Amino acid sequence: MENVEFWEFELICDISKRYAIEYLENKLKLLIKNHNGVVVTNYSKNTITLVLGVKSGLKMAVKPYLYSMIADVIVNVYKLDYLRSHFDFKLKDDLLLKSFLKGLVCFDSDFENQIIYTKLINFDKINLEAFVDFRLKFLKAKWDDLVSLANDNYLYLLSGGNFFELMKFLLSNLESKVDTLEVKFDRGVFQLASGGEILDLPFMANNKNQEDLVSSIVSLSPKFITIFDGKNLNQEVETFLHKLFENRLKIVK
Repeated sequence: MENVEFWEFELICDISKRYAIEYLENKLKLLIKNHNGVVVTNYSKNTITLVLGVKSGLKMAVKPYLYSMIADVIVNVYKLDYLRSHFDFKLKDDLLLKSFLKGLVCFDSDFENQIIYTKLINFDKINLEAFVDFRLKFLKAKWDDLVSLANDNYLYLLSGGNFFELMKFLLSNLESKVDTLEVKFDRGVFQLASGGEILDLPFMANNKNQEDLVSSIVSLSPKFITIFDGKNLNQEVETFLHKLFENRLKIVK
């Protein structure tokens, strides 16, 4: 009987982050299945644990994608929570401030993902809370600078015109993921493309609602945006996008 060696990986985090781990599991399922591996999540009262295994010979076909996805979780979930928890003001759950938060999360996110990836790669068992607390202290110092930016300017966040000036400044410092972005409304979902090629959606976005769409556009920070089927945008979102992106935006009714 053939003796097959397996590579096993375990990711543990607080149960409050279960939505992120379930998202990660769903993104991994097809890849792991195609490599005849196993991926499951286990739940306890306080934690959720993602466990996967593949044949050792297939480890490097899975590991880079897996660790890149975990880095995405840290930037999009843990960084966001860190920023919110250190603000000196309370946030309203409105489109303006959600977009501002997304801009802060995206700031330097490519660099942060690379750094986090190199820190993760040496571990086959990871406790996310402990990893963020003890292995990413230098990134937290960078996040503190963003917190200071928000805290020092929070009065601007509470007044319309000044807020948009701050948002534009933030966007001007985000790297454009695509030069051009085309948005179409198809079967209840806003579909994103660049040069006719369909784009993968940003982390945990499904673009079934207009807030998701705005968040995705901010994440991609394109140089020029064309939104087709503009009749599907409500007036608040249309006005918001025009104020934020100005001559970079074209809406086709």
